[in-house]
Amino acid sequence: MKPLLRVVQAVVASALVGIVVWVAVPLWFHIQEEAGYRGEPGTFQVNRCVQEELPDGGGTISCTGRFDPDNSAASSGAVVELIPADEVYGDNTTLAVRQVRDNVYTPRPWHRILGIEVMVGLSVGVLAFAGSLGFAAATGAKWTFGLGFRCLGAGYFGVFALAVASVPVVAVVFWVT
Repeated sequence: MKPLLRVVQAVVASALVGIVVWVAVPLWFHIQEEAGYRGEPGTFQVNRCVQEELPDGGGTISCTGRFDPDNSAASSGAVVELIPADEVYGDNTTLAVRQVRDNVYTPRPWHRILGIEVMVGLSVGVLAFAGSLGFAAATGAKWTFGLGFRCLGAGYFGVFALAVASVPVVAVVFWVT
């Protein structure tokens, strides 16, 4: 095999690994925020909830209210939004939340689990593809798109199997919370 081709394979494999890390780390924090597991803990007192109907029949619920941090004796009085809300809460309803910037999020374990599964699935697929390139570069073996896509398929099959196996856990967490 040509030495330049092996260098190109190694560089592309390294770049793919770097891209996965560059995307996965911020995505991890975003998933934690959206699922209500990152940010400043506190309580949210609902002032008003509004349900917006969309033309396709769907809709979203947003609530505004006051956030009071757990670590402060005095109320911050900050007006924040709970988006998306799981239901239309009555006025003065109090919820345990976490604040990130001007929004608050209630803990949603199912959102966290599914978000992490999607992130891991995409990462494993790209890393498997990069691994096939790195293996070919290191050993001098002939790399083909078939080998790359077989590794990609094996990675996705493994993540799919993990996702199917976690369905009972997701179901229990969903019904318990």
